[in-house]
Amino acid sequence: MTGKHDLPGGVGVFSKTLVDIDGSYRSTVAGCAEGTIWSPACVPPASLDHKALEQVTRYMLIVRDPRAVTVSGYHYFDVQKDLDEYCVDKVPKVAGLTSLRYYWFDYLLRETEPTLILFYEDILEDPLNSIVRIASFLRLSPTINELASVIERTSSESMKAQEADGKLPGPNRSGSRAKVRSATTDGFRSEMSKAALRTSTRGMFPHLHPALLARYLYNNVEDLDIIRDFVTNSTFERVFLP
Repeated sequence: MTGKHDLPGGVGVFSKTLVDIDGSYRSTVAGCAEGTIWSPACVPPASLDHKALEQVTRYMLIVRDPRAVTVSGYHYFDVQKDLDEYCVDKVPKVAGLTSLRYYWFDYLLRETEPTLILFYEDILEDPLNSIVRIASFLRLSPTINELASVIERTSSESMKAQEADGKLPGPNRSGSRAKVRSATTDGFRSEMSKAALRTSTRGMFPHLHPALLARYLYNNVEDLDIIRDFVTNSTFERVFLP
């Protein structure tokens, strides 16, 4: 089964699991010119061997704000260094790898395989409809009681209880190092200093696929203020900037 960090059907440098942030970024997209991570210039179509795909017919990708992913990884791997320093270094690289995954699933994989792309934030804010979408994609027909059970068992309250009992996959910790913390879409904003948040956000801007820019930076007044210097297009300013 394809792992959550894999690029299905990937060959060469794209066949490796993208868990190591620095190594994965360096070997895949670090050398790409700005704005080409999501193009054949950086990721040739031949990078995905459709004949090498596993004997499954459906692929699903869940995308999350790279800043939240970085903070989550910091806690998950129990990184023993300053959080701000870690985020300033890693967020742009995570953004590049996130854009690579998005392009891979949205453009290359979807060419021949049924593919569903979801946003973590939507699942958190609207779990019922998100689970219904997943079930429909997987050709499942859960009852309303089964849907309710899934929502209950995957709630933050349930997962916090599981971590307290040591039952979550991977390391289970408590306090500030717990894996299940605020369980909100923008909890990372309260964990990073304003300076680190600003530097990280500016650093990830040129690494984000346009669809992810629209999702994660154009819908937040604070972020729009941070990236204002990058954009001089009058139409953009009229539509997005306050």
